[in-house]
Amino acid sequence: MRCETADISEAEAIEQLSRSPRWVWTAIDPETKLLLKVQVGERTLAMTQAVLHEVAQLLAPGCVPALCERWLPQLSHCHR
Repeated sequence: MRCETADISEAEAIEQLSRSPRWVWTAIDPETKLLLKVQVGERTLAMTQAVLHEVAQLLAPGCVPALCERWLPQLSHCHR
């Protein structure tokens, strides 16, 4: 894989990313900017749920993680 500085459209970027079997999942606190979780894995609903569950365990009681995921068709809207 090579890195280039060429400008590409959003559609082209999505097409290129959709071919990758792995994804780097990250969870960042929006206020403190702390990195809460990094996970490399498949782009599946099961992996999404696993990452959200692990992040939820790090949060204060009553807090729920939010996910906005547009790369997976079954997650085309925000989840809480």
